[in-house]
Amino acid sequence: MTGTSAWAAWAKCDRGATRGDGPLKCTLDDSAIIEAMAVVNGLVIAQRARLIEPGDTVLIQTDNNAVMDVLEGTAKRRASARKKNRRGMSWKELRADTKRRNDAIREVAAYYRKLIEGAGINVLWRHCRGHMGVETKRAAVNTNCDTRAKARMKEARREHLRRQANLSEPWMEAPSPLTELPIAA
Repeated sequence: MTGTSAWAAWAKCDRGATRGDGPLKCTLDDSAIIEAMAVVNGLVIAQRARLIEPGDTVLIQTDNNAVMDVLEGTAKRRASARKKNRRGMSWKELRADTKRRNDAIREVAAYYRKLIEGAGINVLWRHCRGHMGVETKRAAVNTNCDTRAKARMKEARREHLRRQANLSEPWMEAPSPLTELPIAA
């Protein structure tokens, strides 16, 4: 696990267009939950740009079908021997990780419902094929969002590793023992 994740979204309508991206304030490595957070952030930036008004129908397009289950709150993560072995965790660690993922799903789904209801909008879902380059307009937007999210994640990862290096090497922060020796006259 890298300790970082990032999002990118693009919103367009007759009122205009906007896009956003950045690191997420979480350390999950579950792509469906992370992409669900990107959808929520996309709706927030569209709202802030005044692109969404009550009564609007918003089309959400994603290349990850599991995102819909996360946002609707129907996704559920389960502990299994396969996941335990693949992640190299004890059963106790795996159960804690599974609980953390399910808590994140509930939190994201609740925030999404609150956002949709508060905005008074209707939502339609459409799956778009991922990793298709710029073959179609939808694929080009998806590729652009994936590229921007990956760039933000790399930036966040560099910062995360820099902070970790500073924390794990206390000698960089403390004065050298040589500077504390009394100088002989």
